Amino acid sequence: MLVSFTQIQEVPLGKTVLLVGSPGVGMSIFCQHAVLQNLARDKPVIYVTTENDPSEVETDLKTRGLGEIDPSLLNFVDAYNETVGLSTPNRLDTVRADCEDLSSIGIAISKLQEQIGKKSVLLVFDSLTSPYLFSGTEILRFMRRTLEVRF
Repeated sequence: MLVSFTQIQEVPLGKTVLLVGSPGVGMSIFCQHAVLQNLARDKPVIYVTTENDPSEVETDLKTRGLGEIDPSLLNFVDAYNETVGLSTPNRLDTVRADCEDLSSIGIAISKLQEQIGKKSVLLVFDSLTSPYLFSGTEILRFMRRTLEVRF
């Protein structure tokens, strides 16, 4: 079902939402809002970063109201730093992946989901642009397979 961006206020439970639009229309803000809603309800989040470092995502979430949370609730797949070749300190809440290799992203998501051990996990990708540039239409197959099997 296709709906307008203004028609959806939150991610419906058990549903997949793919936000498409031009830069600056609020897709990232919507995702951050969905993350904050889940965390406020003590529901875990796996946030796949392809465009930013996880610490930048945390900073953005804090400016939107993220307070103290159970550290096990917010987890990252860092597919940014590995892809651009930056070294980062190890974080207990982060598994590294590479945007050039969709399998590594899938494995990282699986590892985090095993650690979390809960069914209702919000999976957020900050952007599919970088994986698409590396993998083309394979990203669609990857997303379908990832969402069908795990979420």
